[in-house]
Amino acid sequence: MNSREETIELYKRYTNEYVSIIYDNIAMKLATFKGFDEYMKRDMERTIKSFPLLYFMLESLHVDCVITVSKITEGSRSARTIQNFIAFVKDNLPVLKEEYPDLSESALQRQEQLLTDTNEQITRIKKQRDKYYAHADKEYFLKQNKIKEDFPNTYEDLEDILIALQSIIGFHYNKVNQGSMRVCMSDYAYMYTFKTMEQLVESTKEWIKKYRPDETF
Repeated sequence: MNSREETIELYKRYTNEYVSIIYDNIAMKLATFKGFDEYMKRDMERTIKSFPLLYFMLESLHVDCVITVSKITEGSRSARTIQNFIAFVKDNLPVLKEEYPDLSESALQRQEQLLTDTNEQITRIKKQRDKYYAHADKEYFLKQNKIKEDFPNTYEDLEDILIALQSIIGFHYNKVNQGSMRVCMSDYAYMYTFKTMEQLVESTKEWIKKYRPDETF
């Protein structure tokens, strides 16, 4: 059994680690994926000419987000999930309230409801991971594009889950950090993808103009 000090320290460490995963990892990667994907769809030919590796980078970001989100929302299948974090806080609420009086059973119930409300999205993301990204399921291994056909709204599902996760962990970050709000920088990452692509396109345009003057860009 943990002492009072150990329980409070664990709560702080778990909160800060989830903040790092959710705000600095998932949110940033998902925003980067969104920006580059939108730019590529807007002008596929010029984008690929300017950044031939972009398709593979997008796929890597997609897979990374699916696996990471699935891992921290898979409930009892893993010890370090958001569900188990909420359970830890509930089990130790009397002790934690001594340090953080604003923690309450009703707040934790609302957080559990957020996960219940996104259960369908969580299930779809988990199925993708289990069927294709983590295991070579025959159904998808022999037909590589089927995963995209069966799960066409992966970005929207990930975004819905991310909003719920940020609401949950943002609440606990606020308690641990005496009222401070955790700022998410994902909007800057999203905007910077367009700036990056515009610079690459312009650079490619100048290169083609100089070395391949007969080529249309």
